[in-house]
Amino acid sequence: MRFPSLYGVWLQLRPLDLTFWLSALALYGGFHRRHIQSAPDNALFLDIGANQGLFAVLAQKRGLAVMAFEPNPKRFVDLVTNLSINAGGGGIPLCAAITGDQPGLIDLHIPRFHSGGASITDQSKGRPHTSLTLGRSFLDHIAEQHQRPIWVKIDVEGAEPHVLDALFTSKLASRIDGLIIELSGNNHSSQDLERLHQQIEAQGLIPCDRQSFHRHGDAFFQRLDAQPA
Repeated sequence: MRFPSLYGVWLQLRPLDLTFWLSALALYGGFHRRHIQSAPDNALFLDIGANQGLFAVLAQKRGLAVMAFEPNPKRFVDLVTNLSINAGGGGIPLCAAITGDQPGLIDLHIPRFHSGGASITDQSKGRPHTSLTLGRSFLDHIAEQHQRPIWVKIDVEGAEPHVLDALFTSKLASRIDGLIIELSGNNHSSQDLERLHQQIEAQGLIPCDRQSFHRHGDAFFQRLDAQPA
């Protein structure tokens, strides 16, 4: 069954999943949508940790090329469904995996009623599910196939250092012009958050916007000489 979200897109109904309701009722995601809208028309949007695909769908509706990564098998099915019911889903590369510095298998711990809290770093989040990690060679392949500016969204509940290492050591690194990333005190110490900021800024990406509530935080970084939308 599909549900009309307040973002103007349809989402597969998941009534027992808090993440679904936060997205469907627009209680979370306005920050991300605003910066997806600011991407240049010819950008490739990489949604890493796509969950049910709200932001991939919004980027698709915006007219961007989209590639989405989601290691949770149930939410990956929703991701495929939501892209399909909103705009046909044609030509959207989807990966039932997450990006990392090395390819292989990982344990993904998934909370029962909050799929957006799934984590590869926090075993207390839920029972483990075996998932796939794609290494930087896969990202190099994307760079060779898509000669576009890159806009990235990362929401990986504590695995940000691994994803950033993979991105910034790949051939994509110099073409990443915009980065929307969850930087949360729920997953990182203040020292770790500072190191993540330094890692991102070392790539020429400047912090331009931020939102926070309680210990949760999201940030937007942009290359100063990025192509305007």
